[in-house]
Amino acid sequence: MNRVGFARMVVLALWSAFFAWLLVSGEVYRYIGPRTRWVVVFGAVMLGIAAIGQARSLRGGSAGVKLSATEMVALVAFLAPMAVIVLIPKPSLGSEAASRKSTGLAGVGGAFVPIPQQGGDISFREIQYASESQEYAAALGIFDGYEVKLTGFVTHPDDSQDGTFALTRFATFCCAADAVPYSVTVDPEGEDYPDDSWLTVSGSLMNEGGEFVLQPERITETTEPKNPYI
Repeated sequence: MNRVGFARMVVLALWSAFFAWLLVSGEVYRYIGPRTRWVVVFGAVMLGIAAIGQARSLRGGSAGVKLSATEMVALVAFLAPMAVIVLIPKPSLGSEAASRKSTGLAGVGGAFVPIPQQGGDISFREIQYASESQEYAAALGIFDGYEVKLTGFVTHPDDSQDGTFALTRFATFCCAADAVPYSVTVDPEGEDYPDDSWLTVSGSLMNEGGEFVLQPERITETTEPKNPYI
């Protein structure tokens, strides 16, 4: 048997299967954002094709070719990133991470609010930008009494008022490392929930002191969605 070719085939197949597992299980969103999910899809497909090609080449290859020490080290190094991902705990993006990271607009002011995109969903990011800019809110039609339905996890920022909590989601551009939290203050009229509880909150937005606050009509406890990012 061509041991070198067989070992290469196994490594390629393992990587293809690993990428496929990340996609099927939803664990892919623990490491990268939705915008870069295609990289994992591409990797699963192309590495699978490469593994099949390597398997077919074994039929006509030279028998008895043994693995050299250099080849062995190279194959182990190729598998090392997979082992790191499996063995190291998943990145935790909850209330503790949200308190450590800067919010999407912290310290930058309304001058850095992006140009509003018409026709999209009104979610955490848009509501937070609307609190920073009246022009942004007007462009998207966000006003007192505007009804929304948001799903996120509970946080209690240091500057939050008594009796309120924040509903938070992370936005990612590439991967979990660049995740930015966006929060909407919820005034549940005395009812509170522990940090990291996932809730679906339906209600109306009210501008209180320059910030849009969600006045809930219905709060439902839920589970973390397969894709926790926005």
